[in-house]
Amino acid sequence: MKRMLLLLHCLLPGGAINAAITLAEKLQQMGYQLEAASCMDGPAREGFASLGIPVVICENMLEGQFLADVQAGYDELFVNTLLMHGIVSELNRRNVKVHWWIHEPPMYFQALGEKVAQEFWDGLGSHVSVYVAGEFVREWILESYGYHSLTLNFGIEDIAKDVECVRVEGISPDKATFLIPSMVIQYVKGQDLMVQAIRRLPKEYMERSEYLFLGDGWMDEGFYRAVTDMAKGNGSIRFYPAFDRQKTLGLMKQVDCIVAPSREDATNACIVEGMMLSKPCLCSDRTGISKYMHDCVDGFVFASGNADDLCARIMLVIDNIGKLEAIARNGRNIFEEQFSMEVFEDNVKRYWQG
Repeated sequence: MKRMLLLLHCLLPGGAINAAITLAEKLQQMGYQLEAASCMDGPAREGFASLGIPVVICENMLEGQFLADVQAGYDELFVNTLLMHGIVSELNRRNVKVHWWIHEPPMYFQALGEKVAQEFWDGLGSHVSVYVAGEFVREWILESYGYHSLTLNFGIEDIAKDVECVRVEGISPDKATFLIPSMVIQYVKGQDLMVQAIRRLPKEYMERSEYLFLGDGWMDEGFYRAVTDMAKGNGSIRFYPAFDRQKTLGLMKQVDCIVAPSREDATNACIVEGMMLSKPCLCSDRTGISKYMHDCVDGFVFASGNADDLCARIMLVIDNIGKLEAIARNGRNIFEEQFSMEVFEDNVKRYWQG
């Protein structure tokens, strides 16, 4: 039985840590003995605990003794997220077998600058396997650095039949309801673009629709205030704090369209979950999920950063409410073919077992 240590940036809720927990479960089923270390504690510790995986907190993983213990004590290492590039660099120099799963879009690479520049990628040895959560990021890394990474889309359990509708007070059954779900309100997620697009709707479209934003403002309070201020006076727009996953899925099941106005997103889990629920979905062309979509065939795709283009797609959805069953079914096919748990398991076995 091989021993593997999972190296995590933090245990705060989010798509990347949820994907790591799912991966850990699959690796256990393949016979790996797992332990985990995280730079920061958080609620996601419970997910690993439910699998019987012990977690230690190590604020400085670049400390010499920690690295020596890691090198001596485990057969393989798993590193989660781009933010862990420093530990990957150190382990690369020590010739340790590393599996590195990146979940961030290009903006994050650009923000890190020289830390993950050409020299970094040129120096990675064959003992470091790099996986990315989305074809969009894989292509960007190849074009930017000439580095060949592997696409590892996360897997989502198909629970569509088990999700119960969640009712939110005030939603009108006579209007097209759009849900814009996210854990946080921040620039990269593009909620400001969505508000701009809504404000550009002709009056008759505004009267036929309503918009529910989910997300907290703690990551960028100034941006959150700017977005909510922009929406003031528009009775069709409402903001709610982030819901837990089950409540979000229940609300998704009630609304007419799921929207991800992201400027960039490696994938966007909410769109994948919307497809699982056979809901029409609308997202930008710089989200990973869009690489599998065809506009007006299995969803709606707008040009990233373009509020006018987004506005046009919103109007298209409103005009065709009640006629989008085929698009929803085709979107469901994308979920089954690219993001189902069965596909994820096959990919993990292929990459880890060869």
